Amino acid sequence: MANKTIPQLPLQTGITDNDLLAIVDSGETTTSKIKLSTLLSGVGGGAFQVGDATDSIVPGYSPTSRGVSGSTTYVDKLNIEGEVSVSNTNETFILNSDNTTITDHPYNRVFAGHGNSKISSTNSTGANILIGTLQGVISNGSYNVMVGMGEISAAGFGNGMFGTNFQSKITSGNYNAIVGGEDNDCLGSNGNGVVGGRVNRASGGASFIGGGISNTITALESAIAGAGGSTINGIAYNFIGGGQSNTNSARWSAIVGADSCQITGQRSFVAGAHDSDITNGPRFSTIVGGWQHTNSSVGDSNQILGGNANIINDTGGQTFHSTIMQGSNQVISNGENSVIVGGSNNTLAGGTNVVMLGCSGRTSTSNYTTYVETLEAFDGIVMTDYANLDFASDAAAATGGVPLGGVYHNSGDMKIRIT
Repeated sequence: MANKTIPQLPLQTGITDNDLLAIVDSGETTTSKIKLSTLLSGVGGGAFQVGDATDSIVPGYSPTSRGVSGSTTYVDKLNIEGEVSVSNTNETFILNSDNTTITDHPYNRVFAGHGNSKISSTNSTGANILIGTLQGVISNGSYNVMVGMGEISAAGFGNGMFGTNFQSKITSGNYNAIVGGEDNDCLGSNGNGVVGGRVNRASGGASFIGGGISNTITALESAIAGAGGSTINGIAYNFIGGGQSNTNSARWSAIVGADSCQITGQRSFVAGAHDSDITNGPRFSTIVGGWQHTNSSVGDSNQILGGNANIINDTGGQTFHSTIMQGSNQVISNGENSVIVGGSNNTLAGGTNVVMLGCSGRTSTSNYTTYVETLEAFDGIVMTDYANLDFASDAAAATGGVPLGGVYHNSGDMKIRIT
């Protein structure tokens, strides 16, 4: 071959391991040839890898499964010391995926998603993340995170699901979270949380369910903890703690440790009772203990404490600030500042400042009266108004306001008015 300058040499378009290069020794006395593969091995390289997306970038290592896409580097194992970044924000980042789908918008990321998991965001942002999912779905939302299984859908953002099962879902709404449990939902509102339990539904907004089974909240800023089959469907600010099959349809009210109880009154409370209700909207009312009670007065501040089948209601008037303590089948209707303590089958029908103590089958008839079945005084009976109860006869006592059967005295001698 005639002598030629380098620019006159033909261009080599194909490169193989056996291509030759000219090389001059360090003494610049000898010119020889060397194979390309030999040159690369001398500088820490190896066999030249053809850039056809079929071989590993690790020298001498062939991947167990070779890719088929051009412009792609396939690596079976990658040990990273430092940081990994994706410089193109319109790209996705997928590790260890199996049938993972990302569609429609940039900024979506999938980490270790597998088993038909997918992100399909169509709104103006993305930034959704799936981690360790199995059949997990994030659709039409942004800035959502799922670790585990479930579904986040219908254009919400800032939602998170962690350690849930297939049936759990967050449907629309923003800033909702489900942690653990199975078949739990946050539906159609913002700021709800469900932690643990099964078949719990929170859709009220800024509401919370912790544990329990088959509980539902549709009210704002309310909570159910450790209950079963219970519902809060009032306006807002209600609570159910423990118990079973309770319903709170009020505002600022609570049911604790009860079962089959109901509240519709504001600022009311039921605790430790069974099959007992505060209905018709009374405020500041209470049932504690016992069973089958009804507090249905539209008046305020009525209490039933213990016992069985006791009732506070209205029959034409209203009952205010009255209490039944223990006993059974006791009734206060249209009373005010009145009390029944113990006994059974008593009725306080109207009246103000009436007290019935230990009576049985009695009905009150007067205001400002205390009724007792039998009164035993260990240290005597004191008449503090004795100076005004000194009368010479029943006639004088009647004129002075002493009722039939009432007690008065005549210069210290006790009398009972009988005429």
